Amino acid sequence: SKGDFILVEASNFELLASIFNSQSNWEETLRNYLRAKSAYTKLGDKPGEARLLSTIAEKYFNAGVYKKSAEYSEQEFLLYGEQNVKNMAYATEMAARSYYYLPDDSLSSKWYSAASFYYEKAADSTGFIRCSEKLGTLYSGSGMYDQALEKYEKVLSVYIFRKDYSNIAVTYNNL
Repeated sequence: SKGDFILVEASNFELLASIFNSQSNWEETLRNYLRAKSAYTKLGDKPGEARLLSTIAEKYFNAGVYKKSAEYSEQEFLLYGEQNVKNMAYATEMAARSYYYLPDDSLSSKWYSAASFYYEKAADSTGFIRCSEKLGTLYSGSGMYDQALEKYEKVLSVYIFRKDYSNIAVTYNNL
C-alpha cells in the first residue's frame, strides 16, 4: 500500500479471504474481505466495493447473522444507484431474505416489494415471481389477505402465460 498499488492490495486481500474461506476460518475471511472493500472504497471503485458487500452479506447470511447480512445488502444496494437494475434487485432480495429471519416482517415485506419492482424492471420474471410469492406468504401470514391475493394473482398470470401447470396448481392452492 505504500507504493500506491491499492488495486493490487485489494486483490491480495480478496485472495487471502478466499484462502481463509477454503480453510473455514470465518474471522480471517471476513477481516480480509473488509480490508479489500476498504481498498476499493479508497479507489472509488463502486462495482468492486458492491461486489464485496454482496459477498460479505452472503457470508453473514450463511452464518445465520441475519441483521449484519441485511445491513451489508442495504449498503450494496445504495452503491448501485440506478446503474445496474439486476444487481439492485439481487441486493434488495438478499436484504429481504435476511430480514425474513428476523422478527420484523414489515422490513422483509418492504425489501421484497422493492426486489420484485427491480426484477420486473429488469425483465427477470423468475426473480419477480420468487419475490412476489414470498410477499404473498408474508401478507397472508400477517392477515393482509387483499395484498396477498394481489401478489398471488400477479404470479398466477405469469405461470398461466408460461403454461407452467404445476406452479399454477400451487398458486391456486395459495389463493
